[in-house]
Amino acid sequence: MPHNTLQIRAVQMTDEPALVALNQQLGYTLPPEQLASQLKDLNHRSEHHVLIAEYNGQLVGYIHGQMSHRLTSPPFLEICALVVDDRFRRKGIATQLVHQLSELEDPAVRMRVRHNSHREEAALFYQKMEFKRVKTQHVLDR
Repeated sequence: MPHNTLQIRAVQMTDEPALVALNQQLGYTLPPEQLASQLKDLNHRSEHHVLIAEYNGQLVGYIHGQMSHRLTSPPFLEICALVVDDRFRRKGIATQLVHQLSELEDPAVRMRVRHNSHREEAALFYQKMEFKRVKTQHVLDR
């Protein structure tokens, strides 16, 4: 029986092609050159954390978190993106990514996540992780 190993590590610029592929599974089509540019920028910002999940040496997921400071609430750690390759879901990978992200900040800091209302699997996952719905809102672009 093969030995399955999961490793969580900081993102590297060489991970960019796998990040593009993972994003595409969820319908996000950020061009590779733009993702690379943004990844480079995020790597220089202390309030951002990007962690990679490798399962048996293969990059299968990532989480992007950001400390958010606002005038309307105490600081919180927001999950900006959490993606696990659909072939590797339900193996505890997303749970481990969330736990590892939370350990990068003060344990007293709240975590927050937003997800698309059409992603029912995401809603169930976050509920199991003890996230509670605190509001419903609209997102508007200009």
